[in-house]
Amino acid sequence: MAREYSVTGGGGVALHVRECGDPDGAAIVFVHGWSQCDRCWDGQLEGQLGASFRLVAFDIRGHGMSDKPPDPVSYADRRLWADDLAAVIDGSGLERPVVVAWSYGGFIVADYASQIDDYSGEKFVVDPQTVPETRGGGEIVKTRLQQASGRTVIINYLVRGGKVIDVYLNGTISDLATRRDEFASIIAAGGADGLVRRLHERTQTLLAR
Repeated sequence: MAREYSVTGGGGVALHVRECGDPDGAAIVFVHGWSQCDRCWDGQLEGQLGASFRLVAFDIRGHGMSDKPPDPVSYADRRLWADDLAAVIDGSGLERPVVVAWSYGGFIVADYASQIDDYSGEKFVVDPQTVPETRGGGEIVKTRLQQASGRTVIINYLVRGGKVIDVYLNGTISDLATRRDEFASIIAAGGADGLVRRLHERTQTLLAR
């Protein structure tokens, strides 16, 4: 059964939150796009993911059952969008959740990531200069996550036609190619249920680090 509640986002905006799934499972936060609402994630929140994960979706400011400030400034300030996502994570009591975004939701996650040093002691840096991808077209967006321990993780994104096509961990390893082969073998052996179990095990391992 879904649990619904409200948290206070950036600038005092009330945000409607809906939660399903295993309250003791690893958390996944879903961020919808423009002119949508949390209901666009019904397939995920009401599907089999709930057997293993704690699933949280919310209406972004100006949408659904969340507050709709009339002033344009409430939508132009990137820090407010970042604070909204931070408020959902903190207000829901989530620790190191996986964040899934669709359409404009990706910009909200990027706004949050740009402020991550304020929230967790880590810093997410995006290189303003992109690099052309000569093999298949598009461009490489270079980023680095500077952890509080001093360790730096390099994560580059292949962007083509305004969409992220692939992710390169440590600058060179294609996460898409790695996961495609891995997931194909898991599905062949255990079907969709086997893939869900594997994702749950991987999430638990990552959260334990």
